[in-house]
Amino acid sequence: MGLVIDIHCHLVVRDRKSPDAYVSPRQMNRLGTRLLRWCLPRGQRAPGEDFDTWFERFQVEQLTTFRRVNRVVLLAMDAVHDDTGRPRGPARRRRDFGTDLYVSNEFVRDMCRRHPDRLLFGASIHPYRGNALALLDDVAAAGAVLVKWLPVVQNIDARDPRTVAYLRRCAELCMPLLVHYGPEFTLGTSRPDAADPAPMLETLRSLRRQLVMPTVIVAHLATPLLWPFTPAVHFHTLVEALTGEFADAPLYADIAALASPSKAHWLAKILDMPALWPKLVHGSDFPIPAVPRMFRRRLGTSYAAVITEENWIDRDYVLKRSLGLPDQVFTRAGDLLRVPRPGTPEK
Repeated sequence: MGLVIDIHCHLVVRDRKSPDAYVSPRQMNRLGTRLLRWCLPRGQRAPGEDFDTWFERFQVEQLTTFRRVNRVVLLAMDAVHDDTGRPRGPARRRRDFGTDLYVSNEFVRDMCRRHPDRLLFGASIHPYRGNALALLDDVAAAGAVLVKWLPVVQNIDARDPRTVAYLRRCAELCMPLLVHYGPEFTLGTSRPDAADPAPMLETLRSLRRQLVMPTVIVAHLATPLLWPFTPAVHFHTLVEALTGEFADAPLYADIAALASPSKAHWLAKILDMPALWPKLVHGSDFPIPAVPRMFRRRLGTSYAAVITEENWIDRDYVLKRSLGLPDQVFTRAGDLLRVPRPGTPEK
């Protein structure tokens, strides 16, 4: 079996003295943040240790102690930018046009350097930055294996000339783009229309004709939350593209967060869509937890092995393997990213 890589992991850091990473005041009151806190293991905080310090320590331990996966891609998150390319600071009130989660490339790169046998550098550069292309060259030279966008949050139009130029440069650098489409409820949204993958598909169609299409991986398969209460039009648009027009093009989708309660329906659905499997790439969306209880009947006798995995990254991987997704889903990232090849994971 080849190299197993989780391409979609985050490190959420709050109240640091440096400006390299922060969570906005608004974000601390959002439902998704409260639910995550509820899911965290109890009783692991040292006496007198505040929550933020403990939560950072918990995440770092999880990101550096997995055994079933070879490597994880740790993702930076650039700030929200307005249409002129100016970055917006932390959002404070409900309707602010601002940033809820920021993790700099420098912060992630330094983490990866401290744990080179565990972490791979996933950069994030907003295409509206005046020096975006130069920064893209910089992170490529620094060992980034992909770049991440969240258009509905960060305010990115796939048809903007700055976006198109950025995608061209990604193709020249062989730099994959991990990009979120579909709705977003964990972070505040600044551009709701950017949930639709159709404009990006239009741009990629044009770049493909010009032979300059980069590798693009759509996060979460553009799935909605809380099915059947939210429409699945973006998911169906993407699946049609993956299995039709772009079947032989470098367009893929990751399965990050699909083992969470709000998206479990979609993981069950793709298990019955083998035509889609050649387009899937493994990701967890750590620290979003996998919840094996959602799949207890389908896991059968494998359920006990899944729930005994204490590391959240391992648990997500073992759960999805046990559900029957083929090995290639979990090893495909090794062919898409610029990654060294250490040994294989433990069985």
